[in-house]
Amino acid sequence: MKQPMQLRGSGDIRIIGPRASGKTTFMAALVHWPNGDPERSPIQDIIAANDEDTQKLKDMARDILENSQTLPPTRLGELPLYNFTIELKPNFLLNPIAAATGRNVRMSVSATDYAGELFTLLREEPRNPDLQLYLDECQYASGILILIDGTSITDRDYADSLAKLEYELNLRFTNNNIDKKRYRIALVFSKAEQRTVWNRYYDQNSKEFRTQDFIKDRFPKTKQILQRWQRNWGCSVACFFCSAFGIMGNPPEPNCSSRIAGRDGTSAVIARHEYWHPFGLVAPIYWLYTGQGNIQLRKI
Repeated sequence: MKQPMQLRGSGDIRIIGPRASGKTTFMAALVHWPNGDPERSPIQDIIAANDEDTQKLKDMARDILENSQTLPPTRLGELPLYNFTIELKPNFLLNPIAAATGRNVRMSVSATDYAGELFTLLREEPRNPDLQLYLDECQYASGILILIDGTSITDRDYADSLAKLEYELNLRFTNNNIDKKRYRIALVFSKAEQRTVWNRYYDQNSKEFRTQDFIKDRFPKTKQILQRWQRNWGCSVACFFCSAFGIMGNPPEPNCSSRIAGRDGTSAVIARHEYWHPFGLVAPIYWLYTGQGNIQLRKI
């Protein structure tokens, strides 16, 4: 077997979003990568690193998600770092040299998961000392993955939090002479398997979500903030859809059911783990890593 090529880019990213948006579940499904399809998928494998945080997450995905239990949320004071490698099959759009030589390509990713409370603190207590420490750490990433519940109706709250995030990061970037144009922001809408998202905005012909219609209808204020952020910084912004649970059957239905999980409200769990096919998890990681989109990765 030929030695894989390391893809050029940076995999040092941060993940932030409100409570119950599915950040930990996103990462658990990604590092576990259940029921992959190596024959038809451009993804060869996802390999979890052998460190404590990553292995704990992978064990939780196997032992908890597959047994239809909910994952515990990340809390303030915790800063789990997940390390993993994504191996992709040879493809001209991914890497012409790899395609010509028949070698897989690899991305080495380090993703830090931020507690959902931080998203609230951005809006309500932007000078909170705990929040300030997280933001100090966040400035050194190559990009940020903002995960938002696609079924939510709190557009204004999200917009207010993102406006504060842009302001606080801008202070740090300016003070430390960090090039803002190189920063990448991936806005990812989770729970895309839900009928309010899938049935209304997924195009069965193109096998893609109608992103502009979705944002215009459901998150117009969030869109305005991100457009302003992009305009002020000159940085790159892209939107994605994902599902940690996926769909099953024909006609398609969400492969999840709901349970009450304390103060964070209703959480989803796997309904049938033998049909567990998450989608949209790798596309935003690839974009943050390389700055390039890939239509194949968006469709799986």
